[in-house]
Amino acid sequence: MKRSLAATVIVAGVCILGANVGWAQSKTGFCEGAVTALCGVANLDMCFSDQQNWNNIPNECIGDVQSMLETERHYNERPGDFYAQGEDYCAAAMTNMCGSGQSITDCLTVQGWSRVPQQCEGDFQAAVEMEREYYEEQSRGYSQPYMLSQGYSYGGHLRAGPGTEYRSLGMLADGDYLDIMEDSGFYYLDFPWFYVRTAIGDGYHWGGIICSDVYVDGIYTTC
Repeated sequence: MKRSLAATVIVAGVCILGANVGWAQSKTGFCEGAVTALCGVANLDMCFSDQQNWNNIPNECIGDVQSMLETERHYNERPGDFYAQGEDYCAAAMTNMCGSGQSITDCLTVQGWSRVPQQCEGDFQAAVEMEREYYEEQSRGYSQPYMLSQGYSYGGHLRAGPGTEYRSLGMLADGDYLDIMEDSGFYYLDFPWFYVRTAIGDGYHWGGIICSDVYVDGIYTTC
């Protein structure tokens, strides 16, 4: 069967477009990885104020990094836009300032309260108090609870306390085994945080990303 010249051109065009889309997607992932390797969870403006970091950006990623910097500045300067988009502004501000793996108390000691948006001071103060109470409880000695069930993670942070404001102790992968020890009584989006034991240590994992074949209120019953 002969293919018409027009059909050949269309097929060739689709292939080229598909290749371009694939490259764009892989390039974005590559550039995000390069920025993470250079800056970690640091504020990008602060990170790239170091000329050496800027010099280490791959040439093909300079445009992407500029876009990331503009997005970060827009976020810091115009929080109202983020409210309009339904974002949890104060939680985002906390992550932007301190990252997901650092104690809020330690972060504020280094960064200072002057960087906290005025409308978020109460949220930051509450996070500091919850963190302090948690570590005071730990210092008094925490008796290990009776295990509720065994189950699996869908992947996500293992945290030092029952909430996203607590520092990350590490990441669990989809399918990682865990012992479900205790319901903390603290909820996020209608799911409680559970005290769990895992291969990377003990900590708190959100019920919305846990499953078990044994019924436990607050987690999924089918893995």
